[in-house]
Amino acid sequence: GLGALASRSGRRGAFSTGRYLLHPGALARFVENELGGGAPGLGALREWWRRQLPPALIEDPFEDHPLLRQVKARTELLPPMLAAAGLPDFPYTRYHEIAATMEPAEIHPEVVEKLDAVCRAFGVDA
Repeated sequence: GLGALASRSGRRGAFSTGRYLLHPGALARFVENELGGGAPGLGALREWWRRQLPPALIEDPFEDHPLLRQVKARTELLPPMLAAAGLPDFPYTRYHEIAATMEPAEIHPEVVEKLDAVCRAFGVDA
């Protein structure tokens, strides 16, 4: 399980993009889009979340959870999660497709802040 991963020492960088894709609603929507509505992978995805992730992360994916400081979501969480849902070997180069399914309320406030800063830097209204 992920307990061994969570107990590793060291801290990941504060801006690890994979962690911002860990939103239950967005991931469920993505799996449904990829595999079709009512796909058995959706139940498997939810079961993986329930067994592998702390309940607090599922309840509030925007919080700064210790697990997310110690593991790299892009390589240590998303691949087994997507594999459990029926998308084995889903390449990280396609993770932007997960982000594309996100609703505004599912986008992490840090991402909104960074994108707003980019817009301001280029004189674009956010």
